[in-house]
Amino acid sequence: MSAEERRESVVRAAIAEFARGGYHGTSTEAIARRVGVSQPYLFRLFPGKQAIFLAAVERCQQEILRTFREASEGVAPEDAKRTMGLAYEDLIARDRGHAADAAPDVRRGLGRRGRGGRGVRPPDPGRLGGTAGPRPRRPRR
Repeated sequence: MSAEERRESVVRAAIAEFARGGYHGTSTEAIARRVGVSQPYLFRLFPGKQAIFLAAVERCQQEILRTFREASEGVAPEDAKRTMGLAYEDLIARDRGHAADAAPDVRRGLGRRGRGGRGVRPPDPGRLGGTAGPRPRRPRR
């Protein structure tokens, strides 16, 4: 496996580990173990934990933007917000499914979502049809 392929594997593993434990609750050892490499090799690919985290965040942002672009392609402008919201909801549901398949403790955490747990809730489709535009600014004091 090339260094670039390993780097890709590290980013995918980091997304899963950071989703499970957050930044402070995730060790580079856990990421390395998930990928099947040593910590020293991990640090040959990335200068540190923050760089791994930022690569994972960038990947997630790219996926969200790609989802929005695909959802709004060929859609009337007045319908774009709704279709992007529904596509985002599907993305979250798909990611939630992957996380639950990967780790039983994540599945238990997602199950508590409706009972005061800290699971991620998808956007309410009924709230997606509001008015477009920026929020009004508060006057400066």
